[in-house]
Amino acid sequence: MKTPLSRVSLSVQILLMALVFVAGLMGALSAILQKAVLEGSTKITVEVNEAMIKAAAEDIASVGFLADPAALESKLAALRGRNNGLESLFVSDGLRIVAASEPGKAGSLLGGGALDKGSEIRAVLASGQASSEVEQRTDIVPRLTYIYPLPVGAGPKAALVAKFSLEEEFGAITHLREALYRILLLSGLVGVPALFGLLWLMAIGPLRRLRRAAAGLAEGDFDLVLPKAHSLELSGLSAALTEASASLKAQYERYLSPQVVAILGKEGGFRRDIRMKTTGSILMCDIEGFTSLSEGLTVDELGLFLNGYFRTMTEIIFSRRGTLDKYMGDGILAIFGAPLPTAEFRLDAIEAAREMTLAYAREYRAWLPASLGTTAPVSRIRVGIATGEVFYGNVGYERRSDFTALGRSVNLAARLQELNKETGTSILIDLETAKGLASGDLSFHPAGSIAVRGLADPVEVLGSP
Repeated sequence: MKTPLSRVSLSVQILLMALVFVAGLMGALSAILQKAVLEGSTKITVEVNEAMIKAAAEDIASVGFLADPAALESKLAALRGRNNGLESLFVSDGLRIVAASEPGKAGSLLGGGALDKGSEIRAVLASGQASSEVEQRTDIVPRLTYIYPLPVGAGPKAALVAKFSLEEEFGAITHLREALYRILLLSGLVGVPALFGLLWLMAIGPLRRLRRAAAGLAEGDFDLVLPKAHSLELSGLSAALTEASASLKAQYERYLSPQVVAILGKEGGFRRDIRMKTTGSILMCDIEGFTSLSEGLTVDELGLFLNGYFRTMTEIIFSRRGTLDKYMGDGILAIFGAPLPTAEFRLDAIEAAREMTLAYAREYRAWLPASLGTTAPVSRIRVGIATGEVFYGNVGYERRSDFTALGRSVNLAARLQELNKETGTSILIDLETAKGLASGDLSFHPAGSIAVRGLADPVEVLGSP
């Protein structure tokens, strides 16, 4: 049950998300527009005043004002007086002020806060190329500084420095910011409630989907598709459901084949019975002489042996798209072509049988305790495969049921597995299974016909060593 505190927590979280989103959006717009206006207006200011500064510099250099500081200061003062945006105008050699539009500055060293500006003037004098930059100041209003070299003699010996106030441009930015603040206020009054409602739905929607996922998990649907979590609460719930789904699926797959778990989940088979008739190949496998072999092993040694045996055989079955039906003592029952149909189920069953016999012969002694060494008796597995129509599905009642295969082919595969003792073969298959053999495959040879209890006619079989 949801407490009032949890409701407040979620509401506050959604409200903060809405406010942060709107504030962030407006802040980004303000920064972008401010930069665009400042850069654009500065470029215009540079272009408009460049011609005037260039003409003034050429006039100063040609008339010889540098030799007459008093006349030069009058010239600079006159130029400043004709331009309201011009804060300061002076001539410098990069170390001191030669002449300035303001009285009393001539002869002053470029020290203090202007030390860096002196280095920039010297750089312009060295390169002979004019420069301009926007200077951010502590009084907030930025300023444009323009440095133009004065061509005197063999090269520039001094530079004309003009400082333009960008107050008008900055004023435009201030008006823009005020307009954005008004827009922000309007957005807060109108947009935040709407966004709040939208984000609330975004939170309720995932919660509803999580509830449906939990209901599906109860039905056996382990492949959960969970919504992306936008909060710690939702993220924790999604993680818990995902972990529970993976754990339950893993537990089911310990006792049922993955294909069976998949179809049960897809068809709701954990809550209702699923039954089908299909054509498939049944594979029965058994260890020859297992009773004698097990008598020489302890309980733990027998368990380790069977673990290695079942692991190897089962992985081969799965690799060939087979379904493990069950373990029966040391026996294995597998079906190919059900519950999920495959195109080459006959060939899959035959190839699985071949790989199983080879793997057993190769790894048999590795599963035994080291104390037996090479003294362990020779052992092999026998495999029988029969193909035909089988019943496949739930068998049992509401408290206990099994998902298994029944039918003539199951009985015949069991009989063929046993018959290997008489025919001296490792694998026996019926003619219906033999249809899956590749053209020219001579690994199987006729092994006669056998009578099967319940069948009127003998069954032709083929065997492989």
